[in-house]
This record gives sequence, structure tokens and C-alpha cells, in this order.
Amino acid sequence: MAMYDQYKEQSEEVTAYEEVKAQLEQQIKQQKSQEELGKLVQKLREDSEIEVLI
Repeated sequence: MAMYDQYKEQSEEVTAYEEVKAQLEQQIKQQKSQEELGKLVQKLREDSEIEVLI
């Protein structure tokens, strides 16, 4: 609901919460997924051993 309230303050034309609920849920899921992917990539970088043979 906080994202909706923030959007509401920034926009002159406000859409009903129920109409944007699915979009907000999708954005939140996508954001969390990106955060988790970033954490995984960071961990893989920290755990990897790269040897340059040139």
C-alpha cells in the first residue's frame, strides 16, 4: 500500500488501488528477484578462484 500512496502523491490522476494492485505486486516480485540475483552473483564472485595463465 505504501507504493500506492507514494504514487498517489506524485500523480494528479489517481487510479484505484484495486486496479493497480496486480502491477504493484509484479513490480515488487521483480524487484526482490533482482535483489536475490545480485546477491547470488556477488557470492559467486567472492567464492570463485580465477587463475590467469598468460
